[in-house]
Amino acid sequence: MSEKKVIFLTTSNRNNELGGQELFIRKLINILSSHNISYKVITPYSIGVENEIYISHKKTDFFKTTDIVKKEIKCEGSIILHSNDCYSNLIAYSATANNPKNLVISTIIHDVYVSENMALPLKLKKKIYLLIDKIVLKKFNYIIFYSNFLYENSGFKKSLLLPPGIETSDVAIKTKPSKKIKKIGWIGRPDIQKKGLDLFFHIINILNSLEKNYEYHIAGLNDKNILQKYYQGSRENIKWYGYINDKNLFWDSIDAIIVCSRYEGLGLVFLECVSRGIPVFATDIPSFKEIARSLDYPIQLFTPDKNGVFKICESLNNFDLSIFDAEKYAKKNAESYSFEQLEKKYLNFIQNVIY
Repeated sequence: MSEKKVIFLTTSNRNNELGGQELFIRKLINILSSHNISYKVITPYSIGVENEIYISHKKTDFFKTTDIVKKEIKCEGSIILHSNDCYSNLIAYSATANNPKNLVISTIIHDVYVSENMALPLKLKKKIYLLIDKIVLKKFNYIIFYSNFLYENSGFKKSLLLPPGIETSDVAIKTKPSKKIKKIGWIGRPDIQKKGLDLFFHIINILNSLEKNYEYHIAGLNDKNILQKYYQGSRENIKWYGYINDKNLFWDSIDAIIVCSRYEGLGLVFLECVSRGIPVFATDIPSFKEIARSLDYPIQLFTPDKNGVFKICESLNNFDLSIFDAEKYAKKNAESYSFEQLEKKYLNFIQNVIY
């Protein structure tokens, strides 16, 4: 057999913002390198590792990108792991169609695929993408899921449960908040519908009508036009961070986080806040409910609709942040989804699937 090589393929254009998929890839690369297995990362942006090959994220460059992948998987020991979206799936499918000896592994990173009653209605375009994925994914060898909910309800025969994990080695416990101003945070990519930024702006309007001692910290978005488009209220108490390289600075600036996602694969922001002892108010989507059940942490969940938003605003307004025992809860829960805890799962995956 030819030399074994792992090809990581991701086609999304995140503007260098690293999420769960990139952290997952980096952790696997560390283990692969320690076992002398070579790798290449085919990506439109750097994820901070060696052996990167840059491609265009434009879908008009489909054939060019597919050719690049084909060249990298000539050996029969090659494996492809890639982020799951319709475009990535089609490239992986096309690049390996004539080489059945390639092992192809995809990841399903959110519950669009298994949720029957989504808060976000699926439009025709999304339905077409899902139909293509259902056909293409059946041709792959394994599908990786981040959460147990997705893993158990997917319907795919060759499924693997492998959460991305969080880094806890440099975590600082949240300091006591100011009693005068409640500093509420939101962080996410500029995917308004998925990340629920519109819900967060609705929450701001309600909280401002209840009390005036709130400050809102928004990070992850670089385009202030989004603020102008989705929020017409006063901006005096809104702090706009844009993209941030050091998340610790953001965590230190807030007293609580509101996670408004309509669907997620797991929810790393959720977990990062738990590991720091930051109070979490989140939508009751399946992956968040799964995390909440697995932790000893006072997480407050709400439905991603007007009724749920109003109820969570009342809860937050009555919540005494000053007596929240951040150190107690952080110590209990910080290791639950840490890379250290998941190391054995990653190693088993490499030994049993890739070897």
